[in-house]
Formats: sequence, structure tokens, C-alpha cells
Amino acid sequence: APAPRGMSSRLEEVNTAVQALRDHSCVTSVRVAPVGTASAAAIKAWEDSRGGLKLPADFRAFLLISDGLQVSWRGAVRGAPEEVGLMSLGGIGTIQEVPFDPGGTPEFASLPSPPSCVDIDPACPAGRVCLLFFDTGPPQVWFQARGGEWGFVARTFTDYFRLLTVHLGVPRWQYMFSSGGLDPVARMWVAMLCPQRLEVMPTTTRHSRLGANRPEAHRPGSQQHRPGSAPGREPQSV
Repeated sequence: APAPRGMSSRLEEVNTAVQALRDHSCVTSVRVAPVGTASAAAIKAWEDSRGGLKLPADFRAFLLISDGLQVSWRGAVRGAPEEVGLMSLGGIGTIQEVPFDPGGTPEFASLPSPPSCVDIDPACPAGRVCLLFFDTGPPQVWFQARGGEWGFVARTFTDYFRLLTVHLGVPRWQYMFSSGGLDPVARMWVAMLCPQRLEVMPTTTRHSRLGANRPEAHRPGSQQHRPGSAPGREPQSV
């Protein structure tokens, strides 16, 4: 199947992010690991082996032109270069369907059945980045923090990919979409490399994730997450 319009341009955003890192005074080196492409047959075999679970079209399109992603960078920490940042996504050989653990997340308490859960970034050191397949609506990208609680990140893989590149792989940036928010070190790196992101942090990460600060559009499986719909406040805005 042909790639949805815009997927190739998403890869250009990786190049832009890499150049931004190389130009930044706090970054000492950047490494882009070579990746190949996945075949349509390999993707179908992955889906068939999991009972016909269908990966979303935009993620399939990404795998067909880049079978994963790994951009790592070192930064100056206390005067010495250290491994700091990572932009990564798994390929068809490394993404995994994993058991869904609600982790005490209130939004999942009333689900009629647990969603299928696919970890799309096995290398993520901060927690789990997963596609969650609910009974209704397209799959969404959620982040499970180390403590087990989940936070909604993006309606689609394409939206998540955009977030991945604009945050430049700063450590633990996904916690911007968690109830706890960014820790001081993560906030420092965001402030240095992508300070504009602090201006659009989701209100739900600075206050309660529930009630008035948790728009109806961000319920699991909400129909309002469909592409082209008119959701409420969008934490994935860039």
C-alpha cells in the first residue's frame, strides 16, 4: 500500500532535528544508527502471528521506508560529554505486543475489555511508549511511566512521530504527558534544547489529569480521537 501523504516529510523532520542537535552548543556528538526498510510481507507476517492485529496505516508506512529509528546524542554534563538523549522507535523485528497493565490509571477503570498493547519503542529508557487498540476508534499512543500509570500522548502515530522529533530526544520528555510531569533534570534539558515546548505543556500534567482539566476528547478509545475530528485541547500541538 502506498504511504500516506506526509510520511516521507516526517523523515525530513528527523534530518532537521539531527541538524538542530549538531548545531547546539550543549550537544557534543550525534549518532544516527543505520536502519533498513521493512517489507510488506514481514509486516503482514507480524500481524498474522498476533491474530490479525492490524498496525495503523501511518505506522506501517513508516516501517516500509524506515524499519525503526535510533538517534542518540551526547551532551556536556559537568564539563564532560555523556550519553544524554535518544530518539528511537522499534522496527518490525523489535516491536512487541505486551500484556496490558492498567497501572491504576483511573481512565481505564471502566473499560469493558483491556486494549491490545503494542510497545513501539522497546529502547525507551523512560517507560513504555505503546499503541493501545481499544474496542472503538483507531489506536492511540499512550505512555506508561515507570510507576505504572498511563498518560495519553497522541491520537495517531504520525502525531507521536512529530512530538518525538520536536523534543529532540531529551531525556524523559514523555513525562510531559504524565500526571507527575517533568523532573528537574528533564525540564532543564527541555529548557535548553526546545524551550518552546514548556510553553505548550499540557495543562493536565501541571494539575489534575481528571475533571475539567481532562478534556472529554482524551478518554481511552474516544471517537473524538479520529483523524480529521475536532478534539478538545491538543497536548500534541507543535
